[in-house]
Amino acid sequence: MDPQREQWQRPASLPTVSVVIPVRNEAARLEACLAGILEQTHGVLEIIVIDSGSTDGTCAMARAHSKVRMIEIPPAEFSHGATRNLGCRESRGELVLFTVGDAWARDADWIQRLVAALADPEVDAAWGTQVVPSRPEFNPLDWYRPRSTTFTPVRFQFPLGGFDRLAPEQKKAITGLDDVTALYRRSALLERPHPPVSYGEDILWAVDTLRLGRALVFDPGARVFHYHVENHHTIVKKTITVACLRYALLGYVTPAQSFLLQTLRAWLRLIRVRELSLDERLRWAVYNLDLYWGLTRALARFNAAAAQGPEAVTRLGDRYGGLPPMPVK
Repeated sequence: MDPQREQWQRPASLPTVSVVIPVRNEAARLEACLAGILEQTHGVLEIIVIDSGSTDGTCAMARAHSKVRMIEIPPAEFSHGATRNLGCRESRGELVLFTVGDAWARDADWIQRLVAALADPEVDAAWGTQVVPSRPEFNPLDWYRPRSTTFTPVRFQFPLGGFDRLAPEQKKAITGLDDVTALYRRSALLERPHPPVSYGEDILWAVDTLRLGRALVFDPGARVFHYHVENHHTIVKKTITVACLRYALLGYVTPAQSFLLQTLRAWLRLIRVRELSLDERLRWAVYNLDLYWGLTRALARFNAAAAQGPEAVTRLGDRYGGLPPMPVK
């Protein structure tokens, strides 16, 4: 079943929006995050910052903004699902926007675009795109270079039982709900809270919502800048965690990757990045070599487990699961 494609239009009414941001030691980028929210064309009612043990001045920085309300929880109580549920319960807006402390708005209409998607009463949530700014301290292979200035939202909705009849590849393509840039109808989230999981709360909620016959919208024009430095350890943990989650939830088997082919393609792309010096090209070549080796090893382990069946995948997921994959700060 093909999703409906609709042009974005400004809604007739303007519902109130609460923003919820879980943080821990985000002082380096939180100011940009908050400034981007406060400069949006669709103003927000409040910004709820939930801190789980920062020691770098994050809380003081957040409290300096009049629209920010701080909630502090012990680090042991944090989980991606339960902490966002707390923010939703504490919020007062009709809609709840989730983002993170090290993401910041790419455009002033970021929130407005997501609000427009929820003008349809059958849509329970909408999400946008994470992009990487073209800065020398960020991996050049991830830099955002848009091919178009026109972005068309895509609406997903299926009759009862329709979602489960889709192929795993189709399910993966339409369950990309992303709590780095996602807007929820507060009433829907109160009725069906996020699962209290350490990772993947957004994809789990998306699957449940589509199975109920409710609608979701993806708007690629609702963009935020977001970037994490990775290393061999973090990319292995993240890749296996995500692959096992998609297998268990969607039946999707993430294909193996060729280390040699990926590395050659990466180096060819780096050669073409004119903004880089020779030293920078070499540094990023080594960085991506380490990442691709980790990615290749992780997917090899996952595919070996998938060939043995669900029990082997569960064991692999348990081995690498627990705490979510944490990026390098």
